[in-house]
Amino acid sequence: MAEPSYAIIAGVNKAGTSSLFVSLSQHPSIAPSAIKETRYFSPARYGRPLEPASVWEEYFAGAPSEAVRLEATPSYVYGTTAVATCINDRLPESKVIVALREPVARAISFFEYQKVRLRFPPEHCRALAG
Repeated sequence: MAEPSYAIIAGVNKAGTSSLFVSLSQHPSIAPSAIKETRYFSPARYGRPLEPASVWEEYFAGAPSEAVRLEATPSYVYGTTAVATCINDRLPESKVIVALREPVARAISFFEYQKVRLRFPPEHCRALAG
């Protein structure tokens, strides 16, 4: 039996990684991970070992063998060569999709996201709205 194929979405916050994950997950040839952000490769960012391969495989339990397994942890983009090396070592034939966004639009989107979640006092929102 052939090894499964993998695709991983990495990217900056507010660059559409969630939308991309949801959209791609609708395709019949895609088997999304049980949770969007497994953070499986994140320990490498801090020089720590990965969990056993069985933990990674559990995120795709029941996936058809021919389906491309899809995971999205945006913060992998900040892991530099440590995360990239771990991904390549564990999943050598995987594809990584990097989502970026124009910085000003990203900053505005992040501000709006925080404002809606009431993370800024109302008086600061009025002052910034000008």
